[in-house]
Amino acid sequence: MKASFLRWAAVLLVGMWMLAAAGCTASPAVTQPVDTQPATIPTTEPPPVLPEMTALKALASENPCLEEDVVFALAGDTAVGTVPFLFDEAHLAALRLQVEVSEGDYTFDRGSLNEDGTVDLTGGARLTVTSENGTKSYRVLTRRQAQSIPVVEIWLDTGEDIPQDDQKTYVTGAMTMYGGGYPTLEMTELTLRGRGHSSWLWEKKPYKIKFIEKQSLLGLEAAKDWVLLANYSDRSLIRSYIAHEMPTVLDNLSTRLHQIPVDLFLNGEYKGVYTLGEQLEAKDGRVEIDEDYGRTDTGYLLEVGGSDAEDKKGRDYFHTDILKFVRIKSPDTEKMSSLHFSFINDWCAKADKAVIALDGYEEYIDVDSAIDWFIAHEITYNLDSCFRRSCYFTKRDGGLLEMGPLWDFDLAFGNFSQDRGQYEKFCTLGKDDEDAYIKLTWFNYLFEDPAFTARLRARWDEVKDELLAMCFEKIDAMGALVAPSAAYNFQVWDILGTKAGYSSNEASRCKTYEENLQYLKNFLQRRYNYLDANIPS
Repeated sequence: MKASFLRWAAVLLVGMWMLAAAGCTASPAVTQPVDTQPATIPTTEPPPVLPEMTALKALASENPCLEEDVVFALAGDTAVGTVPFLFDEAHLAALRLQVEVSEGDYTFDRGSLNEDGTVDLTGGARLTVTSENGTKSYRVLTRRQAQSIPVVEIWLDTGEDIPQDDQKTYVTGAMTMYGGGYPTLEMTELTLRGRGHSSWLWEKKPYKIKFIEKQSLLGLEAAKDWVLLANYSDRSLIRSYIAHEMPTVLDNLSTRLHQIPVDLFLNGEYKGVYTLGEQLEAKDGRVEIDEDYGRTDTGYLLEVGGSDAEDKKGRDYFHTDILKFVRIKSPDTEKMSSLHFSFINDWCAKADKAVIALDGYEEYIDVDSAIDWFIAHEITYNLDSCFRRSCYFTKRDGGLLEMGPLWDFDLAFGNFSQDRGQYEKFCTLGKDDEDAYIKLTWFNYLFEDPAFTARLRARWDEVKDELLAMCFEKIDAMGALVAPSAAYNFQVWDILGTKAGYSSNEASRCKTYEENLQYLKNFLQRRYNYLDANIPS
């Protein structure tokens, strides 16, 4: 029996060894069926492909006003076509366009589609492509072939220029700007009015821009208010630009504003070369001063000779011994207290008396700013803003009275009839004469102070060569950029070789744009030589 058991065990062991060798394992006692069917994945229909405009052209064969086809560039929901620089507004209002779409049909908005099937692109249009898959809308814009400076296009809702007899009323419209290497401003709502005093009387009008929302132009800090200066009397077209570059060297002038040449089109009509820049106002990025109505020794912006007929003496402006019709531009005279008025009036009166006595004027005036202001006005011989209108002072919170910022230089650089060709003298030294164009200024007295003239001479020697070189460089560079546009400007304003506005006889003799640029350089060199020989040491 024992032998039988051993034989049975041996057989069992051999069987188990064979199963193990075959890679087999014992099955579990209970097994579950395996579901081999894949899980169900929900499916969705792909979104419909919206119809698209694939091409937009204005063919010369269908538009006799064109010498070559205009092919619109498509980017997102915008189509932009470039037309010739002086493309006529009437042609722009009646272009025949060829449209290609991926599917479906297209329509232009009713406001731009003419009865004959042409499209009015003055101010832009909108095109909508429609198919069973949906709709897609495009803005259709045109831009002029810019010269070397930016193009500004303004379209007023009235379709007319600002009325001659109503320059203070804003008119609604829209503006775009592009070209010249500056950031593009897409079509943006604005309001526009006239500006200036005597400059408003000339045919080429200056304007003030007020946007609905703050906008950055020319890469400058965003703001609502900007100015377009006509510079009608300036045949170089860059006097204001050059003057506003001077604080890059004369850096004791703490505020620097800009005036950049642009080509202006108003309601599709070419108005010529203007300069576009910041409004002179107390704001961040402009004249940066505090306006604390709770403190009298706060920030102030003043303009000597800046009062208007509607201003009230004792509230809006004041006089001192030397400074006349000093308009308080900031703070707002209707919001500030009489204590504010008394404070700044008293400060300027004390500054006057200290200058006249040559005793303690440094306690009221920032002398370094006065010296840089003097140099800028003397090298340009700017009578117009010399203690007359457009002569600005600032006083910062708790600070001294500073001269500047610079403003109004279209009649500088030997371009003003009141100069009378007397360029071998100091223009900032006035006369005690009722009929004198420039009456006594601070510099009549400061020139009697050896301490002041020593500081003046040292500063002149420090900056004179850099200042002259910078001016020459800017005249050459900007003059070259403006030259192509200048040719068009003087087609509109035929004033080369003639007197224009208040221009001087000397400047009026320049018969070409190149002669006007050379006149600028010659004049600056002449004034450099005079100042170098005559500023007291």
